[in-house]
Amino acid sequence: MIIHSSEILWNDNIWNKAKNLQIIKNAGFNTPNFIVLDWKVVSNIEINFMGNIEKLINIIKKDFIYNSYAIRSCALCEDLNESSMAGQFYSQINVKLDDIGCAIKKLIENAKTKIIDLNKLSIIIQEYTPCSASGVCFTRNPNWNREMVVEYYNWEWEELVSGKIIPKKEFFYSWENNSNLDKICDEKIINRFRNIEALFKFPMDIEWCINDNKIYFLQARNITTISKEKYREILFLENELSKNPKYYYEKNEVSEVSPRPVNLTYSLLKKIYSKNGPIDNFYKKRGIILKNIDFLKIIWNELYVDKQKELKNIFPCLWYYKKTWNNTTFSPFQRENPQDSGLTITFDTFSWFYYSLKNFLYLFLVKYNKEKLFKSLKEKLEHNIYTNNINSSINIFLTDYEIIYEINFFALKAFKKLENVIKKEKISFSQIMNLDIFEQKINDLNIDFSSFIWNSLDILDENDFYRNKPIKKNNDEVLKTWESLPKWKKNFFSPYIREAIYMQNLRELGRYLTVKNISLIREIVLNIWEEAWIDNKNIYFTELEELTKWNINENLLIKRRQEYCKFNKFNLPNRLLNKYIYNSKNNIVWISSGVVKWILVSENTINAKNWKKILLVNILSPELVKYFGEIEWIVSINWWILSHLSILAREKWIPVVSWFNENYLDIKLWDNIQIDWSIGKIIKL
Repeated sequence: MIIHSSEILWNDNIWNKAKNLQIIKNAGFNTPNFIVLDWKVVSNIEINFMGNIEKLINIIKKDFIYNSYAIRSCALCEDLNESSMAGQFYSQINVKLDDIGCAIKKLIENAKTKIIDLNKLSIIIQEYTPCSASGVCFTRNPNWNREMVVEYYNWEWEELVSGKIIPKKEFFYSWENNSNLDKICDEKIINRFRNIEALFKFPMDIEWCINDNKIYFLQARNITTISKEKYREILFLENELSKNPKYYYEKNEVSEVSPRPVNLTYSLLKKIYSKNGPIDNFYKKRGIILKNIDFLKIIWNELYVDKQKELKNIFPCLWYYKKTWNNTTFSPFQRENPQDSGLTITFDTFSWFYYSLKNFLYLFLVKYNKEKLFKSLKEKLEHNIYTNNINSSINIFLTDYEIIYEINFFALKAFKKLENVIKKEKISFSQIMNLDIFEQKINDLNIDFSSFIWNSLDILDENDFYRNKPIKKNNDEVLKTWESLPKWKKNFFSPYIREAIYMQNLRELGRYLTVKNISLIREIVLNIWEEAWIDNKNIYFTELEELTKWNINENLLIKRRQEYCKFNKFNLPNRLLNKYIYNSKNNIVWISSGVVKWILVSENTINAKNWKKILLVNILSPELVKYFGEIEWIVSINWWILSHLSILAREKWIPVVSWFNENYLDIKLWDNIQIDWSIGKIIKL
């Protein structure tokens, strides 16, 4: 039976590809006219090919006559929520009427290699629309970010998605006013993509083309790597953030202290960063005056730092400014590549220039004595505190936090110095910090750890307390790299390394002091309400001012707790900006993420050994899916984030990366290489 438009949505023998196309058509979007052969017709054609094809051609001549056609599969296993089967079935475009039978035969033969039961196959016969340009849009980045991704070219659609050409690329947040867009992919077209996502109420993978200045939609399916929960997160962020014209929020060292602070923890944090608080006092003693701007921000329970406000807190004449990038070489995965935000610091106003310059010079010149820091920390850790007064315990916490911040401040300076001196070496900061040849032991302290409860500043932290005693193990390759350095280099680097490791140890002792004081606060507040309340942990959801003034309402705290739990299941990005930033990192493009260390092979040499392999290819062809069981990673010279192969690789959790070959001339086939998305590097081992 041939199914026409009016019947498609109600027919149980028609699958998602055709139904989605009909939904788009019914909503008023341009789609080429099409009919569908249901599985019964397909099965009959398979049984009696010549007779049934002749009947089909006669029907088409009568009811569906066009200059040429596109013949496409519509299988049950295609375009599902969790699996797209992108590009795995045969399709053919610009098919003349007399050649329809041959195209259908090829499609059926191809489908029989993918599915056993032809009862699960229907076929779309579509009016062929010649293209002056074609493209693919993912209304959200398939690697879970919220930006829209569009790839397009002055070429046929089939050439684009098969990975045979290099398309133009656009990345932007969907609500942006994209005045700089190409004429092919203009704001009107972008609005249509937004509307299709709204129609399906889910991020969509959309294939489209342009003919006579009119856009036609050829296919739409769910983006398989984005879950409903992730989409809820994306929509929340758009509603929460897009109203603000300029913002730059980041999870940094402050967020590490308490990633999801409850009300009481957040109140303590605000007190730490307030005027005359421990951090303000630390800077004042060194001649540095802060503006005391509140730069902490909670978004859906997660703690962010407003980087613009944080910068102006100490350098009021500056602000973060978006860099200009070369649009042809950038990494689309801002969230996964945190080393470079794509921002630079520039002047905002000269009225605060002297104030900012003075702070900068004082920060640059400030010195520290690590032995003195250790002595102060040791005294505070070994001093036993006896108090049942909540105000006293909070004052002790705030007083002691100044030394904790001081240690963290100078530790980060030591880390930065080490990173700078070794940045051109083949050995990384983390590798050096874990070489036990540099281990420095700090004398044991006389501390009663039995009073320590949990591990961080977060009062809600319920993990068993642990003393961090890292087991340092020399990696033979890393040690060999270190030993291969010239003697003068090792002598030059060693003081920086020892200083960084010593300060790292002091940071850990600073954590102990934080835990000790927070344990005291926690014990006092829990004991006070142990008998009076249904659940004394409701006290964690009070504000600090309410607690110190004894102005507490348990019903209000229960309500706050319920709100907190409601928003506690999401994991927001590390960085949130108002503009999507094109960014190139080492001329590598991360099409999907991961870390791996194996042998680099080509298609010609993939069967030579039984090792796990990294496959180097020129283009991301859908045919590469046959190697998925043998490879750990795909490296492509050319790249298409939205090509069929990229989609399939993400669904199977096979990482894909593209490099620009002239930057990696020292890497050749059969080399043992490491690809690490987290640091944005490809390394020859």
